[in-house]
Amino acid sequence: MQQSMETITPIEVSSFNDLVSETNNPRPLKQKWVFRGQTGNWPLTTSLERLCSSLHISQRDHGLEIEEILQREFQRRFYHYATHVPEPNDNLEWLATMQHYGAATRLLDWSYSPYVALYFALERTAEKDDHSVVWAVDLRWLQRKAMQLVAKHPQYGKKTRKVKTAIQHFMLESPAAEEKKIASNWLYQLNHPCKFVFPATPFNLNTRLTVQKGLFICPADPTETFVSNLEGMPGIYSGYGHAVRAGSQKNILKFHICRDKRRGFLRSLQSMNVSADSLFPGLDGFARSLAVYHHRFDELPEITA
Repeated sequence: MQQSMETITPIEVSSFNDLVSETNNPRPLKQKWVFRGQTGNWPLTTSLERLCSSLHISQRDHGLEIEEILQREFQRRFYHYATHVPEPNDNLEWLATMQHYGAATRLLDWSYSPYVALYFALERTAEKDDHSVVWAVDLRWLQRKAMQLVAKHPQYGKKTRKVKTAIQHFMLESPAAEEKKIASNWLYQLNHPCKFVFPATPFNLNTRLTVQKGLFICPADPTETFVSNLEGMPGIYSGYGHAVRAGSQKNILKFHICRDKRRGFLRSLQSMNVSADSLFPGLDGFARSLAVYHHRFDELPEITA
């Protein structure tokens, strides 16, 4: 039986700390989770995927072309609005900046904090009979598996020792700024990209990325969906399915949060200072928070079915 995202058995979140207890690992060097919250039970999709779908354009045939058009146009006009401009050939910095301002990119937002992800899952109410969802992926596994796939790519073997070292540091450690640029540009410009995803965080962190404890996970092949790239990594569905080996480690988790938990969880998150007001510093974030929850609402009764 072929496995898919539907193979993943969701974990029902019944208490506020379920997310933490399920992903707490006493061996952080072996396993480290990153999280993404979504207000509905829809697939993991990038804004580039959604743009192609909304315009009825084949991502497989034109995804790379669309990405190049968007990046070129953004780079041409960005200096009208900002004084700090990334280097022209630093693709990760440009993609991260585009993502920050809402342009369509292949990057997908994740967070090191389960509480931040939970907030984004609950910020808007899920549709009736639907769940809010928090995804979790083992970052350590993702880094190791991505590096293994990169090492098998024919272009990798032709690179200098300096470039190989930069790629290894980018994938597995904390690279210097120049190493990030070298490695991310090489991954971005692969002539024949294979399907996998990898963590990608720019060297220069903006305020929002910092306070949200954010990182990006990037699909190597922009002509394929994020899920298709993720499924290109052997072992992604380890621990699921009918033939599960004893002791097999799960590398991806899915949490369901029922609609009736939303108000109480938002109250708990606000007491921890996790709200739009803190996650989006400035007047926009404060105003945005007032469209979600305020502690004075607790004085008002809830409608009972």
